Amino acid sequence: MASDTEKIAALENTLSVLRKQYDDALDALEYMVAQHCACGDEVDSMAYSANAQAMDHLASEGRLVLDGPPVGRRVIAHWPKRETEVPE
Repeated sequence: MASDTEKIAALENTLSVLRKQYDDALDALEYMVAQHCACGDEVDSMAYSANAQAMDHLASEGRLVLDGPPVGRRVIAHWPKRETEVPE
């Protein structure tokens, strides 16, 4: 039977793997939004529901800054200032 320390280590390893997978999924979502919605510094969902949902999720993770509340399927945003480049 595994000790508590071993169980904790196994859970931390699982959490690390899941976090990496989640970050990879966010990266893919960010690339999709950059390809579908970005025009210069402005990011516009163009009233597509999938784009609006993706942009809203990226904003909740700090990867995008909404320029106001979403209006239906329309979301306008911009990329945050950061050290790494925004995908093109």
